[in-house]
Amino acid sequence: MGILRGLGFLVICALVFLGLDYYQQDRKSEDRLSLRGYADAIADRFDLYQAGKAAEQAERDRQKRWRAGGKAYLPEPADAWARRSVLDGDIAASVAEDTGSGLAPGALVTKMAEQNAAIQAEKLDKRGWVYERDGKTAWLEIDLVSGSNANSLAGAVEQTIAALDFGDIEEIPLGVIGGVAFVERLHFDTPKAHRQEWALVTSTPAQKGEVGFHTYSGIIGFDEEVRITLRTDAEQADVRDLLARLDYDTLNGLLRIPVPTVGNGVAVQPEQEQDLAARMNKLHAEFIRLRAEVAQTRLNNIDGASLIANTFAQSRGLPEGIFDLTGGRVETMEDMIQTGYRQALSDMMDADMRKTESGIGNLLGGFFAKSDATPADSSAAAAGAGAAGLFGTVKSFFSNSDKVAGAGKQDAIRVNKGISADGKGCSVQGILKRCATGGG
Repeated sequence: MGILRGLGFLVICALVFLGLDYYQQDRKSEDRLSLRGYADAIADRFDLYQAGKAAEQAERDRQKRWRAGGKAYLPEPADAWARRSVLDGDIAASVAEDTGSGLAPGALVTKMAEQNAAIQAEKLDKRGWVYERDGKTAWLEIDLVSGSNANSLAGAVEQTIAALDFGDIEEIPLGVIGGVAFVERLHFDTPKAHRQEWALVTSTPAQKGEVGFHTYSGIIGFDEEVRITLRTDAEQADVRDLLARLDYDTLNGLLRIPVPTVGNGVAVQPEQEQDLAARMNKLHAEFIRLRAEVAQTRLNNIDGASLIANTFAQSRGLPEGIFDLTGGRVETMEDMIQTGYRQALSDMMDADMRKTESGIGNLLGGFFAKSDATPADSSAAAAGAGAAGLFGTVKSFFSNSDKVAGAGKQDAIRVNKGISADGKGCSVQGILKRCATGGG
């Protein structure tokens, strides 16, 4: 008897729940919701639930692959290439014998140098493989770089520093492989760390003076990036052969937001490769400078309470940047920057694209224009973007914003096309010319 009462209670609860749910769905429907329509609505909601569960599982799988690192996605050796771990080399031979003092190093110094080299080799081994063929060596590695947190103080500073150009690197375009722009990076003074890495790879003492290897790099994504680096003494034909063996579909799938122009089947005309690679590389650099401008404005409008709250939360082991660094005064524009970068790449890769490189600012004007701007303001912003370049759109964004802190005083980004009357108070950074205004 008790079981029947329990079943009856459950049936009544189910009927009440279905009745309330039907009432809510009927209110959302424009016409009277029939029983057949309600059944279809239940099926649709179940499908959405299943799709959501599948998306959550796919994201967990992506995060698992991301945490595993990029070494697993490097190609197997082929066409007489042999692949080995950097740990299989002679680590002791990579330690330079000359200490620079004119005296032979002691046993203790040599032992410490070998231990440091072994630690460095273990770190390298987690990132890449050594490929060898016909006396030539190639070191291929993949670094997975997580995006910076624009809400944190460290993240905003990192984004600002990333745009600094110290003028010590020249980038020569190699081509576009798998939709990725590859360039050769020429250092005017090759960093010591790069020399030591090459010494470990080739089991030879670190070179002084001119180095005997070339460095090639390519990036998938923006901020959250898959960075591909190849150091080799082989010819460019061998370089292209190795880079062409990468699985760009899988590498692109590691990103939270894949790049639509990257994939194994993406190819461009050979005669256009170098020019396209140069423009793609420049586009990436321009977006880094754009993000730095936004980060600098956010740093100029830090909210003290938010900064203290973030610091306290981080000291308690919580993720950094929980609270907006500016207290909601200045937006990070992260989503718009990500969307704008991918859209610009898509248009650049489009064979029927009629925009020139000087039109990149016009292309992005729609992404960075203030949503509450009048049509006249939007047209002016688009025209200004064509003249002042990419950063003119940022000026429009902040000049129309009413969220920037200050007693009626806006901390806007000023892009001056000319110089001041006396020619003083101006400085040039990249493509921007800054001139002091007002009485400051």
